[in-house]
Amino acid sequence: MGDRSDEERVRAVPSGLVRARADCGGARAANRAQGRARAQGLTPLFSLSFTDVAGIPRRVTLRDGETVIGRAPSCDIVINIPSVSRQHARVHLAGGRCVLVDAGSRYGTHLNGERLSAEALLKAGDTFQCGKATINVEQQVDAAEILSEEHQLLEDSGTIVRRIDSAANPPSPAAEPRVAATAWPALDRRKGGDRRKLSLPWTGRERRSGHDRRHARLLRLLSEISNTLVTGQPLPQMLTRVIDLVFDVVPAERAFLLLRDATDQALSARVLRNRDGSAPPEPRLSRTVVNHVMRERVAMLAADALCDPRLDAAGSIQAMNVRSFVCAPLWDRSEVIGVLYADNPRSKKFVADDLDVFTALANYAAVAIAQAHTADQLLQETKRRERLQRYHSPGVVNRILHGGTNGDASFLAQERDVTVMFCDLVAFTALCEGMEPYEVAQLLNGFFTRMADEIFEKEGTLDKFIGDAILAVFGAPFPQPDHADRAVQTALAMRRALADMNATQTARPLRMRIAINSGRALTGDIGSPRRREFTVLGDVVNTASRIESSVAAPDQIVISRATKDKLTGPVTTNALGSVTLRGRQGEVELFEVIG
Repeated sequence: MGDRSDEERVRAVPSGLVRARADCGGARAANRAQGRARAQGLTPLFSLSFTDVAGIPRRVTLRDGETVIGRAPSCDIVINIPSVSRQHARVHLAGGRCVLVDAGSRYGTHLNGERLSAEALLKAGDTFQCGKATINVEQQVDAAEILSEEHQLLEDSGTIVRRIDSAANPPSPAAEPRVAATAWPALDRRKGGDRRKLSLPWTGRERRSGHDRRHARLLRLLSEISNTLVTGQPLPQMLTRVIDLVFDVVPAERAFLLLRDATDQALSARVLRNRDGSAPPEPRLSRTVVNHVMRERVAMLAADALCDPRLDAAGSIQAMNVRSFVCAPLWDRSEVIGVLYADNPRSKKFVADDLDVFTALANYAAVAIAQAHTADQLLQETKRRERLQRYHSPGVVNRILHGGTNGDASFLAQERDVTVMFCDLVAFTALCEGMEPYEVAQLLNGFFTRMADEIFEKEGTLDKFIGDAILAVFGAPFPQPDHADRAVQTALAMRRALADMNATQTARPLRMRIAINSGRALTGDIGSPRRREFTVLGDVVNTASRIESSVAAPDQIVISRATKDKLTGPVTTNALGSVTLRGRQGEVELFEVIG
């Protein structure tokens, strides 16, 4: 095996188990000689995640110094809801410490459910409320900064590498104890050769009884782990709970959880913690170990890393005083999404049973994390769908949500050929005199609902409600070659729908005017970074508005020559002649739509 690669040596051993030999004294001497280089300290990145008023999830990475949260536009993080004060809270980040302070807000700042009375230290997984806004605290470190290239996979005693499909399942009582396959070997130098014997705590019936107890403990731990993780927690709390469980089930003093980014597959350390809750000051992991664990889908246990040439602990292991560790991939049965790692400054703190439990925890955690990702995606899609349904028909919403990047590109501000429709109620102000506010709202809601249904029926986009008026556009966000026909047919359907409404209500009948114009316009999401809406801008919109307010009579549908020329279906019209509209040079030829 002397001329074979490290990877070949690992794969050559049956059942994914590597049991190696080495000169422990020589390895320690080499480690002491090479371990003088200190790992550089890292400052973890803190970020705040929340959902804005439009229902869109946001994540803000904090910079050193002060970050102000509030309703005022001058704040670093603007949350524009009434329960948030103009300057509600401040977050101070310095030297890796993140501190939350209430800024004298009216409704207070609550950290993990308790009102803040003094400054408080934030850590990953914390949740605080500013008014009714919930903000999650996340912490991560780019994995490229904590993974060291120095550790090599060579052979050594006391190191276990086990495939996770064999380590993740609890052993059956009838099987031989798994510790018999993975216990630290000791050489039996009695006559008869270089035989290994296993240091087992029980033999015969006692061994079976001991194994049954270990089996029962493992099943109990797995049950507790599954019950704890499968609870639908948000992802930041889920990751924090996984690390809590690591300290509960194995004798670790330090634990890391690394996740792959869904887009670029880059690793980042999402949770780094010592048993006492503090953050490791100089986190370093072996890149070789992490890559091997993820690539080969194996769990790994080292009894004494300083005695193990396969880890060549000259750099980070020596600097971090790591003597034993366990590492397992986060595998959700379809892909490896990250790594779970724990270590201890003392040697032989982890045994084979710990590897079983740790690997099972990693598997449960991977499934729970994947479920949390899925739940988060569903929540985001639901909120996005609710937002889109305010402007678009269900068919257009489905095309946007399932269109990937092309669907998103449809919302970029761009010039399109569209048809714009204005609809306005006649003498609505006079109609509302003597009505209670709730009666006015009820009347408008009923009118807008019926008209929006007709607009969506032809896959038009409801741009906005303006008082008692409606602005709709056809031909955006997706091109529609027949956008003029759709607009005219929608106007006729709206007129019929209003007649039906008037026939069924006892109040004073409603009357409306409709104007339609076609041409080039700028369409897309337009606004500030804090508030953007899909809208349509341009002369074609202004002209349609002027036609509706200056020319159209009650119950009349008026279209421009530009719209009439684009019609492909049979539409009966009556020429109204050319008119000069306020704010425009030149005349506009107009037509009344009869049917």
